[in-house]
Amino acid sequence: MRSSRARVNGFRPNPGPIPCHERRSCDPGIAGIILGTTSLTIEQTLHRFSPPAAAFVRGLYAEHWDESAWLWERREGLREAGPLISTRQWAQSEARTEAHVHALFRGGTWVLEDAVARSTEATPGELHTLVRLGCRHGQRPIVERVLSEFEGESEKRSWAIREALLWDLPVAWHPWIKDRFEHGHLGEWAIETLAFVAGRRRFSLGRSLFERVKTSTNPTLVDALGRLWEPGAAELVWPYAQGEGSHALKRAVSLCVLRNDPLAARRLLQWAVETGQSWAATGFAMSVGTSGFSPLRRLSERIPHATEPWWALGMLGHTGAIPHLMTALSDDGARVAAADALYLLTGADLFEAFEEPDPDEPALIHVGKRLNTSPDAWDAWLRDRKAAFGEAGVRVRFGQPFDPRRTLQELRTTAVRSELRDHLVEELEVRYRVPIDVDARSRVNDRERGLQAVERMVLAQPKVPAGHWTLLGQPVG
Repeated sequence: MRSSRARVNGFRPNPGPIPCHERRSCDPGIAGIILGTTSLTIEQTLHRFSPPAAAFVRGLYAEHWDESAWLWERREGLREAGPLISTRQWAQSEARTEAHVHALFRGGTWVLEDAVARSTEATPGELHTLVRLGCRHGQRPIVERVLSEFEGESEKRSWAIREALLWDLPVAWHPWIKDRFEHGHLGEWAIETLAFVAGRRRFSLGRSLFERVKTSTNPTLVDALGRLWEPGAAELVWPYAQGEGSHALKRAVSLCVLRNDPLAARRLLQWAVETGQSWAATGFAMSVGTSGFSPLRRLSERIPHATEPWWALGMLGHTGAIPHLMTALSDDGARVAAADALYLLTGADLFEAFEEPDPDEPALIHVGKRLNTSPDAWDAWLRDRKAAFGEAGVRVRFGQPFDPRRTLQELRTTAVRSELRDHLVEELEVRYRVPIDVDARSRVNDRERGLQAVERMVLAQPKVPAGHWTLLGQPVG
């Protein structure tokens, strides 16, 4: 049913989301069909109904199934398109999805059995819904089947399964995941998926992950190792950054080293920046002070159309970067990243509203904001405010002396584009040595809980004056 979607962003209010992976199993009276108890199949159940009633029930659950799958895929489409949809709109969409998934869950395992029967041809959104239901019903065979049969042939299908497990995998299954990782006969994609979930949930996979990374250059495994703060991880992975690996691998290596040994990482990343490697720029900016400005500026001049050096200049917070960034706004290949960096430094409210039809469903209108990249607009904004950014030796973020609480406040919005928000989260983890379990893909409620926890941990650390560069609680030059 698509007629109901001809509305702005396809979002409409719904009751708040229902807790997910805390739920362990369904009502015992309806459980068991997948595991072969005496519960009735969907056909047997509906056979007892009158034909109109059976048709209504089928249509109702088909609509829940269709809407849940469509909403997840719409979420991916909006993320890929890059419009700055508001946090409120994201929350409304997530609440709608949760309502449909919960309705399917309440339908019992006869609904789940029907879902399993058609999973072979499932779209990414349908696969996402199936895995969530399998987790909520405590049906490990469904997760086993997905891990065994789907090889992540598309990035969207991979994310559909990863996010379903991340959101709904019962905590009680963590030991089972560890066992499957160590002893299960799983393919590379399944191993990667389990490592992803373990890294984001921060539960240990033991030395088996460490041993796998010894012989694997998979960025997801390296990232998980870094998130789990495994001893010896930095020394193990750094050689991968010096070889011919992909950009994604080297980024994962830099974060793994930063999370486990930031002082050593600073030296290693400076070498990479000075030899013209863009992947090292943002990691370097997370670990240095004023001394990082000149190397990063030279890197941005050396490879002007790479995004990371410009973002790194904004993250560093050195006001000397502003004239250089203003010049970059005149370069078509650099202007978007330069505007992002200027926003990190100034917090200028230079966003432009836009409306555009969805390419797949023209009746669906996207409304959002984009950061202005016009040199004239930025010049006019800065003209009367230059004095606010002229004090030497003060680190700035969003127009104020740097304070981690201001970054946390910004992370609660969608003003900063998704990938850059992830860098800001990583920066807090590195500079303040706090575990952070949220990123730009996190659901709104999950992100809020995670950021509240981070704020408590950061504020519990020794007080550092605003505007200082710090690393591990100590000033850094």
